[in-house]
Amino acid sequence: ESKYPEFRDLVKEYYDGILLFNITDKMVWSKASQDSVGLYAYYQQNKDKYSWGQRTKAVILTGQDSSLMVKASELAKQGKDVKTIISALCPDSIPNCIQSIDYLVEKGEVPLIDDCASVSGVVSEDGENFQFAIVLDKVAPCPKTFEEARGLYIADYQIVLENKWIEELKAKYPVKIDDKV
Repeated sequence: ESKYPEFRDLVKEYYDGILLFNITDKMVWSKASQDSVGLYAYYQQNKDKYSWGQRTKAVILTGQDSSLMVKASELAKQGKDVKTIISALCPDSIPNCIQSIDYLVEKGEVPLIDDCASVSGVVSEDGENFQFAIVLDKVAPCPKTFEEARGLYIADYQIVLENKWIEELKAKYPVKIDDKV
């Protein structure tokens, strides 16, 4: 370090960076995720900040046989529920020939659901499978629960903690500028 001043400066910069990282982790990042009381209080104050938009509750039925999926689509158009459709079309010898997945999604997340109003009569091909959607209900916009938005609230709470910490540091260690230098 005495022979190479650039190396000395680099080591000092690295050392200071690690110190800054560790203290920031202790005072902001870890504190935000571990301070459950403070985080929940922050959530209560900012509940309406993160909300769900209009969502759709739907089921997508998937199978490998296109003619079977067309029959399933026709039964869905007649108002049959998912269990009835599957039990009517899947014999006991071939369980799970039609699979269903429930969704609760915002517009744009699942294009097949976006494309239909109640029952998608179109059996679309997805690689080697055929599928169609049944829209069950529209869900009005509402605030996200604490668990649904936890990561977003932690990130915002970290900003609040960091700003508070910086203000405390400024109060404790006021900046003095030496105009002569």
